[in-house]
Amino acid sequence: MASIEELFSEIEANNMTNEIYNKELEDLRIQNEILKSEKKEIFVKIIDLEFKIKKFGAKPKSHKYQEFKAIQKPQEEDNEKSMNVTIEYDIPEEYKNEENIAIDIIGNFTEWIPHAMEEDDQTPYRYKYTASLRRGYKHRYQFLVNGNEHIDENKKSSVKFDGSKTNYIMVPLIALEDQNEGKIEAFMCQDIDSPQLLDYPSFVPEEIAKRFSSESINEEDKTENTNLKEFVHSKISQCADITQKKQFLETKILESGEEKDRVIFRSQYKELDSDFCKIGLSLKKALKGRIIHTTLDGPTIFEIDEYNSSDNTIRAKRIYDQNRLLLDNSNYGSYVTFRQEDLMSHVNFLTLQQEASVRMEMHKDYHKFKIFYQVDTSMGENECLPMSVDPSFISLNDYRINFDKQQCCITSISNNNYGNVQFIENKIDPNAGFISNSVFEVWTNEVNDKVFNIIHCHINDMSDSVPIATEYIDEGESISDHMEFGTDSTGQVLRYKILIQNHKILTVLYNFGENIDEIPFNETKLSHDGSLYQLKNKEFEDQTMIVKLNKIPISMTCASDKKDLEHMNIQSVDNEPISHCKMRYFERLPGYVDLEMISADNCMSLYQGEYKFSAPACMIEKADDMQRTMILSMQQYQKEESVNGIQKYLETLEKLVEENKFAKYESLEEMKNAFQSLKTSEEKIGEILGEGNIDGEDLISKAKQVTMMSSKILRGMAAEMRMMAMRNKT
Repeated sequence: MASIEELFSEIEANNMTNEIYNKELEDLRIQNEILKSEKKEIFVKIIDLEFKIKKFGAKPKSHKYQEFKAIQKPQEEDNEKSMNVTIEYDIPEEYKNEENIAIDIIGNFTEWIPHAMEEDDQTPYRYKYTASLRRGYKHRYQFLVNGNEHIDENKKSSVKFDGSKTNYIMVPLIALEDQNEGKIEAFMCQDIDSPQLLDYPSFVPEEIAKRFSSESINEEDKTENTNLKEFVHSKISQCADITQKKQFLETKILESGEEKDRVIFRSQYKELDSDFCKIGLSLKKALKGRIIHTTLDGPTIFEIDEYNSSDNTIRAKRIYDQNRLLLDNSNYGSYVTFRQEDLMSHVNFLTLQQEASVRMEMHKDYHKFKIFYQVDTSMGENECLPMSVDPSFISLNDYRINFDKQQCCITSISNNNYGNVQFIENKIDPNAGFISNSVFEVWTNEVNDKVFNIIHCHINDMSDSVPIATEYIDEGESISDHMEFGTDSTGQVLRYKILIQNHKILTVLYNFGENIDEIPFNETKLSHDGSLYQLKNKEFEDQTMIVKLNKIPISMTCASDKKDLEHMNIQSVDNEPISHCKMRYFERLPGYVDLEMISADNCMSLYQGEYKFSAPACMIEKADDMQRTMILSMQQYQKEESVNGIQKYLETLEKLVEENKFAKYESLEEMKNAFQSLKTSEEKIGEILGEGNIDGEDLISKAKQVTMMSSKILRGMAAEMRMMAMRNKT
């Protein structure tokens, strides 16, 4: 039964551990409140994008598109991204009589490192600092007066996500500059340095992470407000000091000649040992199961198994192998012991928020070894024959596959250095090439209300040939009525059969040889009614193209009544392709569709001129609501500009027509100038009409009528100029 002293020690250790967890939980609560503001953050982006429409829509870039990766993002003006702001601070009364005074500012724009403020030449006791602040965010800052933290009570202040009170300044987007302060406050709710959930842990450099603090703070207050890393370092250092003192007392007890001295030394030793046990227990409670990041032998993350107080070390288990594959929990070969000096210099402790992100990442299947294999019996016994692995960059030489020949299954996959890894096995039927559990992807469209068209398919099949057929399920029929597989036109046994009902794919059947079964599929329907699509550049988001789908060629058709297919001839695209499908597909279904460029820079501007090309259907996807809204807004803006432009030139042309209708010119040069002015205005109107942005029939009719009159006058002026030139020669 535990003694009272041991129980008190455990209670104290639990209290110390709970303090750390409570602070991190409070941080998470504040973070959740911050995440709720994301909706307002989206509104900020909408306003910013609407401003860019007006700015770039009037003068869009007009560069010739050459190839997919040659599109460059338009350079934005510096003042659209950031704004120079001067922050002023009047020092408190209690510091005004001091001879030597240091005024610093710390904030997210200084990476929370103190920067000296300059003394204002005009106003006594006033200091200032100029910073370039990013638009659209709140920027927080504090002042340091001789090392003590202060805020300006006369300026806006609030509590930051970490609980500290700071001043802040809002730098609005250009589109919001003219709005009142309340509206700006409503939109700009996000701190620029607010924490976000991470997909993989990242760490702030040590010199930035350390906050400036006064040396007058006592040690107990520091411990209460410190983070986990500082807590661990402090306690481990205390354990090391206590160990040295205990060793010294052990020597004194042995060397002491008098009993009363030994009693004193034993009493001191017992007190130190009690403190040592308390600290060790608190460390064990605080560290068990926590995740750390180390830079030893490359960046790696570990899960702490236990703290060993006897030698002041931490034992931790590696989470991933060198290929970012999850290690099995039973791997004792993947454990590493960190000494005190390693913990001080090479180990970072994650917060609860970062740990949650790492643990969510650990549940994703792409961190598991996926193996596709067949069972080979050619040598008289069952052998595992790997066909493919995922991730594809993995080298099988780094792993050992343990295969149970009796059960015909993989029992484990072991990394040569770190032990077993988590894996997913996929056994492939030896009589078929289809990879089990893969998805059959297909792109389709409706030619009309009777004919269904299959454009493109992605197949995961290892067979040399993969014959395919389509069948339409009529009313009253079921899948079981179409389970018979024959041969195609070349005499090959059919492997795939796509069953269609009510103008959509009902299921996809695969012929495994011994049996026929349904396989997973994903259908993407395209429509060529002028719909907008996006052609993404996976490396550069700002190079995403917005295109209009002009033509979907007839490829593989199917209809309930075969007569509806009599005039459905196979078609091809009209324009040259800019790319090709990199997946395996049916040769007769390359999937090319005709596209027309609308925007080459992800809705930043409309593409000037005409550029038509083709691309595989698998490379495009429907433009989202934001993209469609942006394009429609820019097109509407362009139409309004065209209408304003043609009205302006019409007024000018009408005036010139009236002036030149019965005008008499005394010199040839004067007539040439009038002729040129009339011709220029007429050509401008013709250019605007040619762009096709004018919808009003009355305006178009008026423009044509005025240009006809101007053309008649121009012809007369041209004849008169020839006559005048001839007279001048004679």
